[in-house]
Amino acid sequence: MHTWQKHIPLAIAIVFILASNIAIVKAQQSQITFGKNRVQYKDFDWQFYETDNFRIYFYQGGQDMGKYAILSSEKCLQEMNELLDYKLSTKLDLIVYNDISDMHQTNIGIKEDVEKVNGTVQLKNNKLFVYFNGEHSDIDRQIKEGITRLYLSSLVKGSGFQEVVQNSLLLNLPSWFIEGLVKYTGTPWSTDLEDQLRDGILSGSLSNLTKLSSEEMKLVGHSIWNYVDQKYGKDAVSNLLYLTRVNRSVDDGILFVTGMPMETFLKQWYFSNLEKFKAEQEKFEKLDDGEKLKLKINKAYTKHQVKLSPDGRYLAYTISDLGRWKVLVYNFEDESTRTIIKGGFRTTSLETDLSNPMIAWEPKEKKLSVVFEKKDLFYLSHYDAEEFKREGKPEPMRKFQKVYDFSYAEDSRNIVMSAMQKSQIDIYKYYIPTNKVIQLTDDYYDDLQASYIEIGGRQGVLFISNRPNDDLVEGRLDTLLPNGTFDVFFRDLNNPVQPFSQISFTPLANERFPQAFNDSTYTFLSDYTGIYSQYTGELQLLKVADRVKYVFTINERLGDLDSIILNQDIALDSAMVPGETVKEILEHYLVPVNKVRGVNTSYKKYNENIDEISVAFLRGKQAELFNGYKGSKIFYNNLEYNFIQSSDTSLFMKTQVNAWQAEQVLTEEKKLLATTEEEFSDETKKRVVVYQSKFDGWEDLSPAHKEALLPMELQKNEESSNAYKFTRTRQYFLKFMTDNFSIGVDNSLLVTNYQPFNPGNPSFNQPGFNPMIRFGITDLFEDHKLYGGIRMPLFSNLNPQVNGQNLPFKIGLLENMEIFVTYENFKKRWDKSLTFYHKNLNEITGIFYPSINVNTIGILNTKTNLVETKLTYPFNQLNSLRFKFGFRNDRFIIKSTDIFNLNAANSSQNWVYNRVEFVHDHTLKVAKNIQYGFKANVYAEFQKEFPTKEDTILKQSVQVPIFNNSYFLLWGVDARHYQKVYKTIIWANRFAYSTSVGTKKMVYYLGGTDGMLFPKFNDNTIVNTDNNYAYQSLAVNMHGFQQNIRNGNSFAVINSELRVPIFSAFRKRELKSSLLENFQLIGFFDLGTAWEGISPFGKGNIAQEVRQNATQNPTAIARVDVYRKPVVMGFGTGFRMEVMGYFIRADIGWGYDTGKVNKPRFQFALGYDF
Repeated sequence: MHTWQKHIPLAIAIVFILASNIAIVKAQQSQITFGKNRVQYKDFDWQFYETDNFRIYFYQGGQDMGKYAILSSEKCLQEMNELLDYKLSTKLDLIVYNDISDMHQTNIGIKEDVEKVNGTVQLKNNKLFVYFNGEHSDIDRQIKEGITRLYLSSLVKGSGFQEVVQNSLLLNLPSWFIEGLVKYTGTPWSTDLEDQLRDGILSGSLSNLTKLSSEEMKLVGHSIWNYVDQKYGKDAVSNLLYLTRVNRSVDDGILFVTGMPMETFLKQWYFSNLEKFKAEQEKFEKLDDGEKLKLKINKAYTKHQVKLSPDGRYLAYTISDLGRWKVLVYNFEDESTRTIIKGGFRTTSLETDLSNPMIAWEPKEKKLSVVFEKKDLFYLSHYDAEEFKREGKPEPMRKFQKVYDFSYAEDSRNIVMSAMQKSQIDIYKYYIPTNKVIQLTDDYYDDLQASYIEIGGRQGVLFISNRPNDDLVEGRLDTLLPNGTFDVFFRDLNNPVQPFSQISFTPLANERFPQAFNDSTYTFLSDYTGIYSQYTGELQLLKVADRVKYVFTINERLGDLDSIILNQDIALDSAMVPGETVKEILEHYLVPVNKVRGVNTSYKKYNENIDEISVAFLRGKQAELFNGYKGSKIFYNNLEYNFIQSSDTSLFMKTQVNAWQAEQVLTEEKKLLATTEEEFSDETKKRVVVYQSKFDGWEDLSPAHKEALLPMELQKNEESSNAYKFTRTRQYFLKFMTDNFSIGVDNSLLVTNYQPFNPGNPSFNQPGFNPMIRFGITDLFEDHKLYGGIRMPLFSNLNPQVNGQNLPFKIGLLENMEIFVTYENFKKRWDKSLTFYHKNLNEITGIFYPSINVNTIGILNTKTNLVETKLTYPFNQLNSLRFKFGFRNDRFIIKSTDIFNLNAANSSQNWVYNRVEFVHDHTLKVAKNIQYGFKANVYAEFQKEFPTKEDTILKQSVQVPIFNNSYFLLWGVDARHYQKVYKTIIWANRFAYSTSVGTKKMVYYLGGTDGMLFPKFNDNTIVNTDNNYAYQSLAVNMHGFQQNIRNGNSFAVINSELRVPIFSAFRKRELKSSLLENFQLIGFFDLGTAWEGISPFGKGNIAQEVRQNATQNPTAIARVDVYRKPVVMGFGTGFRMEVMGYFIRADIGWGYDTGKVNKPRFQFALGYDF
């Protein structure tokens, strides 16, 4: 043995260890591919800004969004540095999408086998991409969460080799720690989160931390981190993170910070919240289940967009299930529910857009209008509520980037809406017949939930906005920062002088869903008390100031009278146009300046959040939506006028108010140094948070009091001397970077699972457990990818054997090498790829020389070169049409291993092929090897051989193509369904079928499983070498058998598996081991056949030839016809587990063949099940 051969076991061990850290094994044996699509409906022309820490990328229509992202990212990074003690080692690429629909078109992560849940920020290779959802503050959230994930990645993986090794062995952070920290840093604790926690704890859904869903774990973790902050101080958060990193133990960090063990601390968190929520229940009204509508909707679906028809006879609402939506209408008279329209797709790989679709009732007709998005374009469609039919075709709305909500105005031809144009959300009035648009607001602030009202003799629009006051603000984006809380505003359509009025002023609260309550009152929801409750209000005129009106004559215009209204502190002469002077003031007098204010009163306060309301005041009815842990519920009740005067607030809101007031007092003391102590009385401090319009009692306040009512961040913005100086925009040009580099072990079939059929040795060459080097580069947006790999078998240098006897020659180490390189282009609608593949295969073969009547054994060297281009047209995220066009050359060389093979002729074959596939993939990945849903691939393929002959062209000997009659056509289907049984336990079923016809054919070997290690080929089942086979492939799965238990040019299999993640499905505590988390018990049943001809029950398929030893001499073979049923079955059990990054399958199976159960067969494989 050579010296280097002694180190092969060590080399294998090193490769195995390396692969566990930087590579994931692949074992996909089937050429059948699935996968969802990313559909691009438009081109993105990227530009970017650059700062010290970020490169901010944006595209057409998103320059202002890019500017905001600069300010937000630098501010968020500073906050995260202080909290996490973490600094970026390199610049972060921050990619900003104008809206969620555009983000759905990104190619970033398209090749990743990773799915996410709603709300999870996208982070890959120091690339963070965010989107605008209508609220600028949500961009802050996404950036903070992204930076936190970078920190956690560094915390878990470590920054050096030693830390990587130590952390992989010692540091296993609980889910609440990771997901909770991300949410804590990204989103301040809010009324909505408090309501979810209240509902979860009081209902008992959160009592067992080991049985929480991923979304529940995020909520609980967020609450725990907030609890540490509130009880032990913000420094305790930083200390806990530091101690966890240093000691590599969360338990030690909790013990040091809180002085109690982890289990005790978690109990304290739970019971303190339970006591708090029980005490609050007595302060608010309980829901009366008698008013609840009995709607039979899956509780997992999200209900929203609840809208009563004007006459109160119908209730329209939408439901959403991970992106798949429906619009339903409930009839109160017959208590029936009908679906009006549905769309979307159920997926966890994309964020769910809850603003799609939007619905509104026409004001005087029983018609429901729906605005929905399809292929990056918005459409307006109308439906008859009684007939449940659409009227006319959907009308495109091309003037907006995004529509967020809409409602009808004075008639069925006009609507008011919140829509985005040039990354700015404003209120618009839209005339349907001509598509005419009137813009009602125009600034950087977020204006949402527009609702037309006619009350108190005024026509206007109520909407919510995070603007600080009722002025349209023109200024630089860096001085505005539109990320405050939302108040209610009124846009008077009949008053061009003073069109805007601020109806509510709650610096710590948010208002939403303003609308008409009756013909003199409006209503809205607010979390002013810490729980979203309902309020009503009236519009009243209030004198806010007196101005002076001057009537005068001008020297330069003799005889002309003029007039002007000025503030009392402005002299008339200073207001004159240059070149004109006042001749005589004829009169002057005070003119009152009136402004509309809102007088607001509590209406309904329940012990849980009201999520939406809809009023049909002509009928005196109201619908209320509540979303909770036990599903959504809608209440339908009468309008009442017994207004609540209680001022009770939740403990959460009291804490918020106290903290805010303390901060405001410090701010006011610095700003108003001349203010006396009397001006800052306790009464004034209380008025800061009194729930009222900003102008209530305005005339009774001193200037200092008026100034104190406005927090600094809500005062009129002035140019900041420290404002960010925006650099010039720079065009993005294509540049490539390393995408991955990995060394691992791999036994997958690369590029193709077709192998040339060798009649001298009809067997399938299965790749061994061999080292694989993979590499890849990509551009920033992953529109272009270039990747490839090299596989070099380690074991091919061993002495080949036949019937247990060594042959007098060897196969070299590098003689069975495989190489592939692929370029992919995902830009625009069509996905394109080009692949080159080379394989050098040496195998033992039998050779017959008829001229001398000699049989011998030798080495057949097959050199395969393949070039393939692939085009994919995605219809949507689930369905696609895929085309493959390729050329393949197989060159066959018989090596000179003896005197007979010395002069053997070489040969080659050339094939061109095209393949078309329709792929549907509607599955949801739940865990490793666990998914729900259905997917299928229907395909057809045509292959044509083009042989060559030697010819002379320009005195050069070349090979030129000739034509023959060699071709084959194959088609088939592979359909798979995954049914949820309990939690993550699933029942998986598969049907696969394929057949080939033509002058040449494909032979399928039935038996074995995908990715099988150390497979055995059944030589006893004869392969018909006279059936003109050109290629060979496997027909799997068939447990309990070797490969080739049956064969033929057609096959069909049915597989059924019950997959039970035994520890994760029945866990009683959080699992800290990925081995236990992914450990699964499997029960399986397989049914299959392979045959020649039309039917598997034909004569040739029943009386099959088998090989048997005729004598004691192992080389003496006899062929015997034996009756064999064409269909075989396999059954058994096994387990699945992940070890060092490898997903291992171990099975014991029994085969049932022609009335006999075979001995159990142990089979090991790599990779996921079907």
